[in-house]
Amino acid sequence: LEPLRCFSKTSSTEQIKVRIDDKLSRIRNGVNDAEDTILDLIGYLIILRIATKQQKKQEKNKNGIDNKD
Repeated sequence: LEPLRCFSKTSSTEQIKVRIDDKLSRIRNGVNDAEDTILDLIGYLIILRIATKQQKKQEKNKNGIDNKD
């Protein structure tokens, strides 16, 4: 995951977490269609899981640790 980063220089995982926060706020406040927002949230959570695993793998490779995942 390598976003363009025109406006934000934070990591991919931090950007995904911001989107998750936004979706949770929409659900709490009743904004938009709840079903679509929940589906979006599920998608962002899956993407976060993938990004987190990739980040850990890159850190292990950077530190010379063999990754079996």
